[in-house]
Amino acid sequence: MRNRLGSPFYRAIFRLTATRLTVAVIALLTVAVSCSAPVSSTGVVSYPGAKALNVNAGTFSVVVRGSDNAGIVIVPEAVPDGFTIVHEMVDDTVHVRVEKPIGFLRTPTNARIVFLVPRGTLITTSGTVGAVTVTGISSEHIAVQTSTGAVRVTESSGTLAVTATDATVDIEDVRGAIEVRTGNANVEFTGFRGSAAVTTSGGSITASRVAITGDSTFRSGTGDIDLALENGFDSIRFVLNSSRGVLRVGGNTASRSLTYGTGPITIEGHSSGGNVFFRRETDVQ
Repeated sequence: MRNRLGSPFYRAIFRLTATRLTVAVIALLTVAVSCSAPVSSTGVVSYPGAKALNVNAGTFSVVVRGSDNAGIVIVPEAVPDGFTIVHEMVDDTVHVRVEKPIGFLRTPTNARIVFLVPRGTLITTSGTVGAVTVTGISSEHIAVQTSTGAVRVTESSGTLAVTATDATVDIEDVRGAIEVRTGNANVEFTGFRGSAAVTTSGGSITASRVAITGDSTFRSGTGDIDLALENGFDSIRFVLNSSRGVLRVGGNTASRSLTYGTGPITIEGHSSGGNVFFRRETDVQ
């Protein structure tokens, strides 16, 4: 037996078998890596069990809608030829980015990605030029970053941070803590309840049906600040200033600086060149 196993014939058989086993193992490893690698597609994709979403949509618009799904569903719409949507799930986070063909210079006008997500999903968008809409989300983390695309957040709650270069921001029927930073664009609140830190370089800040529940700051470089509050003014301390505009809290008017009230909640309003008005919602005509 030893002589046979040690013969050239059997040694050749062993070498061939070992080679085939090695090739099989490499093939299995390759399949495993490809399954965990990012996937490119333009069709509808579902990620069951996902709890967070991270999107870099480029020039595409983004819509994130809360749903009763058990995971995240990606629905591309009007994707131009040559564009691909690359996505993967790492741990429980779905990462999505848009890749455009080389040499493509035009901005797609109708292309967008709709995400249907569980209402508590952690959401981050970054590197996006298109509009971003978030609706029906209740999350401790909603972070939206865009350059020129309009931002709209509706019927949501939690902690929201919006950073935009020159994009209008519309907040409607939202509850929670909000931080907004934008350039020469307007910020509008409707039906908001919570605390806010809002800064715009050259746009205006307007609000109606707003209930401030924690210390808040509103700043504009050259635009007006005009908020209609549901709060009773006895619960607020106002600290306002403007270099050239008019300051007003209810029927109290001043220039340059105005401090009014002794309530436990402090609201600061600052504008370099615009007016700063705070009114009761009941006073709005």
